[in-house]
Amino acid sequence: MSSPTSIWKGDWRDQRSTSRNFADYYDCRTHISCGHVSNDLPPIHDLFLRLVGMYFGVPVHGLTSSADTWHHGGDFNLFRFRRPRRRQRNGGLEQSFPHRDTDERAPQPHDVNAFAAVLYLNTEAEASGGTRFYDGEFELDAGADVGQDGEEDIETLVDTSDAKVLAEVPMRFNSLLLYPGNVTHGAWFAHDSDMRFGDSQRHPGVSQWRISQVIFSRPQHQLLPSGALTR
Repeated sequence: MSSPTSIWKGDWRDQRSTSRNFADYYDCRTHISCGHVSNDLPPIHDLFLRLVGMYFGVPVHGLTSSADTWHHGGDFNLFRFRRPRRRQRNGGLEQSFPHRDTDERAPQPHDVNAFAAVLYLNTEAEASGGTRFYDGEFELDAGADVGQDGEEDIETLVDTSDAKVLAEVPMRFNSLLLYPGNVTHGAWFAHDSDMRFGDSQRHPGVSQWRISQVIFSRPQHQLLPSGALTR
């Protein structure tokens, strides 16, 4: 099965953007629709909402999923490196920009504690890294060569040397990771991720896209303190 996908979060070919997307890496998102004749949500969304209710004590009837709110179907992230990652100050390799899906200072109260989920779709042979959770809000170094004019220009690969890691959850095929959206997090790349999700010409037969489905919910009220994390 194949589906068209598009660039996501900036394009280095746009002179107005400082993003390095499609220059240093490929960061894409695609939507697969259930069809305009169907009013049913994919079963994964129903499961997602039930799990939020089960593990976070949120009434399911008080939640909506991203598919229910915006469009029927599923959203899938696809990522691949175009160049080897650089070394950080602590000697490790660059990581994905730590971020929150929602902000505790958001003007809309119902946005404060949205929940999110990642469904990993890489097989065991393709898997590398997963998702990393951090303590507090990540701040870029002063003078960092990273676009800060808006979310679309935020660089994907950054130095996270000063960020305190709370947990690293390895990806497992067909496993669903569920978390509050106001917890700082980002894709976690292991040492072999450059090969697993790298240039297919440099790593023929090994390199794959990092593929995951992403789901979001929007509860009616603030339910968890900022930074709360359930594993």
